[in-house]
Amino acid sequence: MLMRRLWNSPTANTWAAFTVRTLNVVLVLPLVLRTFTDAETALWSVFSTLMVFQTVADFGFQATFTRLTAYAFAGARSLTFSREADGEAPEGEPNWELIRRIVGATRWLYRTLSWALGGLCLVLGTALLWRRVAELGLAPERLVQQAAVARLAGDTGLAERLLSRVSGVTTQSEAWIAWGIIVVTTMCSFRGNGAICYLAGGGHVALVRRWEALFGLGALVTSPLVFWWNGNLLALILTNQVWVLLGAARNQWLARNLHEGRLREYPRPHRDREILRAGWPQAWRAGLGNWATVGSVQLGGLLYAQQKDSSAVASYLISLRLAQAISVVSGGAVYSRLPRLAGLWSRREDAAFAKEAGRGVGLCLWASAIPLAGLAWLGPWFLRSGLQSPVPFVAERTWMLLALAVFCDRYGSAHLALEGAGNRVRWHISASVCALIFVTVGLAGFPFLGVDALPLGMLLGAGGFLTWFGRIGSRKCPGISWPAFDWGTAAAPAAVLLGALALRGGCTAHHFLPR
Repeated sequence: MLMRRLWNSPTANTWAAFTVRTLNVVLVLPLVLRTFTDAETALWSVFSTLMVFQTVADFGFQATFTRLTAYAFAGARSLTFSREADGEAPEGEPNWELIRRIVGATRWLYRTLSWALGGLCLVLGTALLWRRVAELGLAPERLVQQAAVARLAGDTGLAERLLSRVSGVTTQSEAWIAWGIIVVTTMCSFRGNGAICYLAGGGHVALVRRWEALFGLGALVTSPLVFWWNGNLLALILTNQVWVLLGAARNQWLARNLHEGRLREYPRPHRDREILRAGWPQAWRAGLGNWATVGSVQLGGLLYAQQKDSSAVASYLISLRLAQAISVVSGGAVYSRLPRLAGLWSRREDAAFAKEAGRGVGLCLWASAIPLAGLAWLGPWFLRSGLQSPVPFVAERTWMLLALAVFCDRYGSAHLALEGAGNRVRWHISASVCALIFVTVGLAGFPFLGVDALPLGMLLGAGGFLTWFGRIGSRKCPGISWPAFDWGTAAAPAAVLLGALALRGGCTAHHFLPR
């Protein structure tokens, strides 16, 4: 019984998919750190950071059209999706005519946007990669120097391993080929996002995420084989991107064959102005919010990547990657429920909406608090002993700031997502303010605080604005009351995280003074 519930649970399968995706970073990371030079590691970190932008590149259309598709599956009869305008609650039978129009519109939209995304990657991404690729030309010389130092110190084994890597160092041309592969793959997979909108909006979140987890396991197995066969960075990128393309093809196949094959004759891309006008007001708000939040944080890391110290760059980008992985995995507890919440909202099942929302937010905050607290204690050991990494974990106070920023962001974002289930999106306001705070603090504080200015800006934005702004909006959701909702969902995980950080010593003034 329990296994069947987990097998069909959108949250459990979302966590499985996101966890496997995170393991692909965690398990490949030690191999990267042991095998690649500092220049290659820094370049791999930048590649990974740029690929994060794939999740926000649709400018909010995926979340918006998934929600609109869920309304259509719930039986919505018009494009207003308003409980007041629609009169009585929908009967629950899918509106297939409307669904087909939405699918055709999303196909046209993503086909158009994929070309714009490819051009942006080629221009902006290439500019951000330039310094890191140039560093590759100096890598063989540095390896020879490090081998000479190791030989003088009597460590002939290390000297031999270093010299064996000289001929296998990724060349600059191979690095640019790898970037070209990422751009092409991103464009191809991006065009298939309309299938995800249809599948998730139709209630198949568990199925989609389950397949993502299985394909992620495939990537998890094949990536280490690259190192076993003495592959370089180009081979690693190529192996990972093959699985991305296979995943896009899988989603297309599922969309054509589910629901008794109603979309076997897939709707052709069509510029349906009525559908696009219905989705645009919410999509641009969600998209601007995604770009402002994720984009500003990742762009801050990319700008920091222009520093000369490759080891310091790799240290911060790896820690940021771990923090963002925790954020993504924990957020799955809420986002996996959004299609169902949208249907409950449309059918006016307020009590069920409040109950489902409480479960999602509570699981989300627990899933962020526990690993953030754990890495505060075990992070240095995790990289030094667990992964035997020459790249150190970030300073203790830097991780403390990152942990608090991620937790506050999860809290505020979860409440904004609940409000969004009712087709009310204010994400553009909160994210723009948070991004402005992040950029201001980051630029002004960097000369004095160094890299700590970046997570401090994240914390001031998320903790100082996003938390209460999101909470005010979610109070309008049906069945949700304050403060009972917060006591049941946020109080305990917040206490656990703050207690763990306090025991670690992160809340004392000493740790936040500039060194």
